[in-house]
Amino acid sequence: MVKAELDAAWQESLPGTPNHHEEGGWIYQMTTGEVLTFVRATPGAPGDTYMSLANPPSVPGFTLIATYHTHPVLSSDFGFPEASRDDLLHSGYTNVPWLIRSENGIESVGPERLGAEPYGVWLHGYENNRVDTTWCPANRGGG
Repeated sequence: MVKAELDAAWQESLPGTPNHHEEGGWIYQMTTGEVLTFVRATPGAPGDTYMSLANPPSVPGFTLIATYHTHPVLSSDFGFPEASRDDLLHSGYTNVPWLIRSENGIESVGPERLGAEPYGVWLHGYENNRVDTTWCPANRGGG
């Protein structure tokens, strides 16, 4: 279900075309079970490499468990398919995993699950690339 949503976002982001843009949103889990729902954010502008994932909406009866988006600029077009430093840092704001779908498949950055590593995040696969996120408002009880 999650892979299908990320693959759909990837196709809708028009990778490798002049109109590429980021697609993505948030993944929520029902608080009483394993039911998942996806809420899409406003897509990025055509030809741009940015979209806002700030302020995840509140979904009654559901808990935010992950954020996801695409990196549609192909490496052959001098794109950067891997998670960016901003992706890593912003995962500290939401304190949930960030999933990035690119030509390389799906990559996860930030905490491994909701609430894990609340005062620092890991770029998975790079053990020495730890970023202190204690300054993030989400980790100080702020918004």
